Amino acid sequence: MILLDEPWDTLDADGSAWLTATLVAKRDHGAALVLTSEQHHDLVRVCDVFLVLLHQRGVLIHAHQLNPDGPATAADLDAAIETLRTDRAGARASVVAVE
Repeated sequence: MILLDEPWDTLDADGSAWLTATLVAKRDHGAALVLTSEQHHDLVRVCDVFLVLLHQRGVLIHAHQLNPDGPATAADLDAAIETLRTDRAGARASVVAVE
């Protein structure tokens, strides 16, 4: 199991690409990944299940629910989170991605 908090936060483009490729390889070899990040474009490249913490509850979102016709994008995840936020204006969502 790999647990990382904001792993892409201080990386440049090359470091970010390396980290994403490394996490995908680890995932593909059976590692469980738990990541927190505000970098949704990075999360959707690595994870297929997202736990959104909002309004004192957690909501699981599967990538195939975000875009049943193809790979999920950051825009798909952002739209789903925004839909959840409309339940209570002004609340801030945290995302924990679980692979």
